[in-house]
Amino acid sequence: MRRLYATILLLLTIITITPVVTAGPYEGPASIGDMLGSVFNNLAQFFSMGWLEDEDSRGGLLRFLLFITVFTVLYSAGIPLFKQVGPEKYAQRNAGVFSGVIATITIIFTPMSLLNGIFASYAAVVLFILMVIPVGAVYYLVYPVAGGAISNQWALRIMRIIGLLLIWFILAEVGNYVASGFGEAASSGSSSSPDDFEYIAAALLPTSWLGGDS
Repeated sequence: MRRLYATILLLLTIITITPVVTAGPYEGPASIGDMLGSVFNNLAQFFSMGWLEDEDSRGGLLRFLLFITVFTVLYSAGIPLFKQVGPEKYAQRNAGVFSGVIATITIIFTPMSLLNGIFASYAAVVLFILMVIPVGAVYYLVYPVAGGAISNQWALRIMRIIGLLLIWFILAEVGNYVASGFGEAASSGSSSSPDDFEYIAAALLPTSWLGGDS
């Protein structure tokens, strides 16, 4: 874990000092405010991902990330495998060579369209998990928690309606994102619709009048 933190800190340091090193001639000491402003501006420019607008730059980064992913997975799985099929002292070396070769072949023969699809699916999974967390938290608060803490049934039902409306709002925003991001797929005759996210909350709304203390 310390190595990971050190690597992240090193990358951030390189990002922030590179524009300073490549800048013009020295013009005297700058104030602390100017230095901090320069650091945050450099970080903002880097994470705005404007440098990835070029197809070749984006493809290079995706291939680099794919190489790291494939190499890490194969290397971790290969060490115990090579310990079983060969001399244990050569297991790490053999796993490293094998993982490097396979990872290199993978990034060479993976087309750009497939790269975009692979990492878009990873991003979709992570975003779905991040979306489920607030929805699940609100649902848990308005049903198990509120059901055990509020004895007045009308107040409980009103609170559940408010909670489910909040869930509907979150799912509606997700549906709008899906509609804007995958509009071409929807127009090509796909049977699914982004409105399905809103239908989930709409179907849950009548249950706010049921369930009593549940």
